[in-house]
Amino acid sequence: MKLPMVCMQCAFPTNGEAPDSTLYSLPVREDSVYEFTCPRGHQAVTVIQEEKFEILFEIAINAIVDGYYRDAVASATSSLERFYEFLVRVICHAHEVPIEEFGKAWKSVAKQSERQLGMFLAAHILHFKKAPELNGDQASFRNDVIHKGLIPTKDQAIKYTNDILGLIRPLLIEVKTSLNESVQALAMVRLKERHSRLGETPRASMVIGSTVSLTLSVTEPHPTSIELSLKRIEERKAEVSKRAK
Repeated sequence: MKLPMVCMQCAFPTNGEAPDSTLYSLPVREDSVYEFTCPRGHQAVTVIQEEKFEILFEIAINAIVDGYYRDAVASATSSLERFYEFLVRVICHAHEVPIEEFGKAWKSVAKQSERQLGMFLAAHILHFKKAPELNGDQASFRNDVIHKGLIPTKDQAIKYTNDILGLIRPLLIEVKTSLNESVQALAMVRLKERHSRLGETPRASMVIGSTVSLTLSVTEPHPTSIELSLKRIEERKAEVSKRAK
């Protein structure tokens, strides 16, 4: 997956030059910090605001568009796992658990997905007083793909990714409704960490508009399927291919 970036100094010049909104395609990065030099010599730095689970879900949809259906299943699975981690982090923050203590606890389960799921189930039922919805059929299909080498079809990859969306979407709305103060506080911590690594380097911030998005308010319509996102990405890729350097 690549993200389209513009040089903000070219797009909004202050020296009388004509604006230039050329798109530059950059591979997605772990640290969410994107740096490049435009043809005019500007050092462009952009910080992406999304959480890891938002980025991974977009990677899954992009993989479907590109025809990599096993990668789509793997990325959608990782998105769900990172979303569970995010939700546990938010609940702990709401209950005034120090970030450092959460880090110590999560370190003990960081390499074991089943233990992470257990921590998520415990945090969810303690805070919301009810068990979350889980989809056993989806887990069986995932294991066949990831561990048994099943090569899924496009339709299977779309269905699986929609199933993952069906698990994330209601929980995302729920956490935004009842725990938004903690969501916003942790977002500020995350952005501060990303910006701190850049020192005094001038930079811009950007939201990519992910399908599972923390920037949507609870009153806005949250996508119920990935079909519109597939179309959006196909159109964006066509536009980037025309304009990208």
